[in-house]
Amino acid sequence: MPNHLGRILVLCVLSACSTKRPNKIIPEQWATLGLPANGLELVRPETDRDRFSADYRGCTAEQLLSRVETALVDHGYQQTCNQFEGVVRGYTRDASKLLVKVDSIGPVQTLTVGNERGSDGLLFNLCFKGYQLGDSKRVK
Repeated sequence: MPNHLGRILVLCVLSACSTKRPNKIIPEQWATLGLPANGLELVRPETDRDRFSADYRGCTAEQLLSRVETALVDHGYQQTCNQFEGVVRGYTRDASKLLVKVDSIGPVQTLTVGNERGSDGLLFNLCFKGYQLGDSKRVK
């Protein structure tokens, strides 16, 4: 076998055995809330016990938010906050508070669901701690 074919074969074997494949498994803590698996492309590495972050395809931000809301309501959460034309929402169940946000980047919808430690602090405070948006001001 020519030398360059051997190298190509080794590269193919290494890439097939790579552990860098996209993770499409929703961690159990978040799966028990019924977060959607349909259209899931990638569970982002920043996902942990305080935050679920994932990329979805094949749906709009509104469709994804609707699926997430259905799942959370089915698990006893109530929507208590709706900001930025609905792309940031807050849900509560007893003392548990979750912030849900969807960022649209082309055909990809990036979903983030988190508690106080796993969410953007300003958005969490806007939804759950009485922060208010003020008038826009030009910064010089």
